Parts: sequence; structure tokens; C-alpha cells
Amino acid sequence: GASEIDKIRISQQRRVRSGRRSSPLLITPLSLEITFQRVSVTPFLRTIMLEQQKGNSLGVVSLEVLPPNQKKGEQRIVIEFEIGVFPQATQELE
Repeated sequence: GASEIDKIRISQQRRVRSGRRSSPLLITPLSLEITFQRVSVTPFLRTIMLEQQKGNSLGVVSLEVLPPNQKKGEQRIVIEFEIGVFPQATQELE
């Protein structure tokens, strides 16, 4: 599996707009850079793909496999998610 998560970026929440109407969801973009040392990223990628195919949306927006670093024996991926939350649910939890 992954050995570490190097960079976590959480962007400002926003509402999704399509035309004149806006969605009730608040969307929070999240980006992770994950490092795999001396192991293949293939099982991780396969699991994500299988979950998406089963209909278990993980909110994956993009996935990039970076070139391997042969000297360090590592492979990195950058994965971006969008997490949707209804504002009412957020207020009830606080």
C-alpha cells in the first residue's frame, strides 16, 4: 500500500452552478499526493476503479500517475476529489 501522503490541499467550499440554478450542495475540492515506495500503484488504482464501477462514487475528479523516481524507488499519484455536503447536515452536526 501507500507509504505516505505528502501533500493535502483543501480548497474553499463552493456551490455548484448549472445555468441559472445552483445546487444545494456545498462542494469542497480535496487533492492528495500519495507515495508508494517499492510497491506497485496498480492494486490501489484497481480498487478505486472497481468501487467506481460498482456505483460507489468516491467523488474522484481526476487521477494522475506521476513518472516513477527510480533513485528513490517510489511512485507517486495525485488524486483529486470533490466532496459534497448538504448545508442542513453541516449545521445539525455543529
